[in-house]
Amino acid sequence: MRSYTIGVLLLDLEDPTRLIAQLAEPLLSPTEAEREGYVPNVAYS
Repeated sequence: MRSYTIGVLLLDLEDPTRLIAQLAEPLLSPTEAEREGYVPNVAYS
């Protein structure tokens, strides 16, 4: 089953096609308790 997460990218202000950095792990992901409900496996920011 899919699990939707939120990640972070840092892009260059002058050239947004240039990736400066990104997190290796998701910043926010659903816990086991949040995997059930109205929209399962979704993390809302």
